[in-house]
Amino acid sequence: MFELCTIAWGMVSHNLAHDRRSSLASLLSLATLLALSGILGCTSGKVGYSNTEIPLWQLATAEPSPIVRLGRSRINPHTAIPSHLINKLSDEFELVTIRKDTDWREFREHVHLTTEATMVDLNRGLMVGLIARIGEPARAEWPIQFQAVREISGAGLIDINFTPGLYHPVQAGAFLELIYIPSLNHIQNVRINRKVFIVKPTENRSEGYGPVQGRNRISNPKTQC
Repeated sequence: MFELCTIAWGMVSHNLAHDRRSSLASLLSLATLLALSGILGCTSGKVGYSNTEIPLWQLATAEPSPIVRLGRSRINPHTAIPSHLINKLSDEFELVTIRKDTDWREFREHVHLTTEATMVDLNRGLMVGLIARIGEPARAEWPIQFQAVREISGAGLIDINFTPGLYHPVQAGAFLELIYIPSLNHIQNVRINRKVFIVKPTENRSEGYGPVQGRNRISNPKTQC
């Protein structure tokens, strides 16, 4: 299978008229360049990946990394998390990434968690959470669960299962699940069921929102359905 190369030809503008001889020379040069690209291949790598990104297929075949399940909680549906701590994957799902102790304190303050995570070392790994704003499930079961984390060279793919079914469109408490991943440097992709999301860096974001009222406690996931 041939890999498509997109070539920008800076000397030719589609908005300007050119001499026929110079245009013919440009076309011949372009044909030569295309022929060489077919022989030598594209030197810029696959489309959609930077030099530091790992192809999704490669991450998906990596061995699962160990994870520590921290707990679950229902939080106020109007809670606004500081933007440097979250990636909004869709209207329903937000990914929380906590890299430092100050991040954890700020997150706890905004969502009003009373439980501390004393078993994690944020100098060696990441705390990751998923917030699901999906209404109220008709069945009394927990709808989200971290399945696996696969990592290559510090970049991670997180697999999450979302239970399909009937959900009442009401402003019920959002679902929050938290885990800790030792040795992970950053999250590259999140896969919820069969949908894959690209995670954008959050280090440079600093805007936040005020807290809402209420108190929440993280519960042990083993006691949840």
